[in-house]
Amino acid sequence: TLDEWTFPLPSRLRGTVTLTPLLPPGAARTLDPAGRHHWRAIAPRARVEVDLTSPSLSWTGEGYHDENWGNEPLEAGFTGWHWSRLHRRHGPTEVCFDARARGGAQTRFCMQFPSGTGVMTEDLTAESLPDSRWGIARRFVGSGGSAPFGPIRIVEDTPFYARSMGAAEGGQVVQESLDLDRFRSAWVRR
Repeated sequence: TLDEWTFPLPSRLRGTVTLTPLLPPGAARTLDPAGRHHWRAIAPRARVEVDLTSPSLSWTGEGYHDENWGNEPLEAGFTGWHWSRLHRRHGPTEVCFDARARGGAQTRFCMQFPSGTGVMTEDLTAESLPDSRWGIARRFVGSGGSAPFGPIRIVEDTPFYARSMGAAEGGQVVQESLDLDRFRSAWVRR
């Protein structure tokens, strides 16, 4: 249930968001060599219903829900990461990470759902995408052979984060790139 004020232009945001998982959750994965940061797909594929009364707006579609947790802020443990999710119309949903820890260690993996089994790191592919308008380097990460085709459209572009959408392997791909060096800089925090 939402009952919030928006910013920077104050107005009311009221309504409900209902998320119904379509696949079982995955196992938790450690994202860094020190074991301080973890990730898990709670609903790797879900039905999402948004019903807002203020503003009057509603839609239904597919979505996703995950969680990150740890013993320190993300920017203390990482310089950044690239993350991709591929919803195939016929076949598994795939979630892939390419995380760069402070100190240079890299964690790369894919999880395929509904099984939740990991795809071997050697099977990962990475494809560079054009930088965002804010200069965030973007990369699609997938299991061997999966790659986006057609335009990958940026749908969120901030000084430290970019999210993109496009088509791949008979489905939809969502990609995000996070620059935590940029996030922790004073000019971005202001």
